[in-house]
Amino acid sequence: MKKNQFYWSAALVLASSTVALAGFTGFYVGGVAGPALLEGTHQYTNGTSQAAGKQKVRAFSYIAGLNGGYIRQMGDSKLVLGAELYGLFCGSHASKDLQMPSGTIDGKVSIRHKMAMGASIIIGGVMNPKVLVYTRLGLEVDKFELKYMGLTFGTVPNDKFSKSLRATVPGLGALYKISDSLLVGAEYTYALMTKIEPRSDKTVINGAQRGYMYTPSDQRVVVKVSYLF
Repeated sequence: MKKNQFYWSAALVLASSTVALAGFTGFYVGGVAGPALLEGTHQYTNGTSQAAGKQKVRAFSYIAGLNGGYIRQMGDSKLVLGAELYGLFCGSHASKDLQMPSGTIDGKVSIRHKMAMGASIIIGGVMNPKVLVYTRLGLEVDKFELKYMGLTFGTVPNDKFSKSLRATVPGLGALYKISDSLLVGAEYTYALMTKIEPRSDKTVINGAQRGYMYTPSDQRVVVKVSYLF
């Protein structure tokens, strides 16, 4: 009898430890929200000089979105691997004057970061049965809207462009297990984006020779809530 009790006790301990180790395994869906800092340099040329007018862009706003993916704790180790798909709504907006070096103001540019969609791989480590710390690396597509207004020469005073660009997005995060299914945490990501060049000054369009180029980046700190299946 005592021998059977010993076997049952050992089986329960093994089962409970297996559950703990598998605590960060499964499909999940969730959402994120938090502040974002859009930065970068916009360059303006009008064909009259080799030098470009440069405008520093800095806009503090919000970012929010949905995500879903799969994570798996690898066997008896503390290593967690996973992948995630996500979509983000972005609220960043900046407005800058267009001006060549030592020249007059030729108009204004309005820059809006509208949305982003991407995929990430996740590599993490379990600190204890309730805490997961991880790094992530993503690739995403970001959509921007650029409006040029009050242009002082040429036959058309306004230009508008909707452009998409690619970004590499490294990041760090941590999740805390409130229950078997509910995870909450925080995450920092830094989107390193390729440049936008909606127009080159090599040709004359609508009576004007102009060039526009913007090279953005985006820093994000979000609260993350996930439901693990």
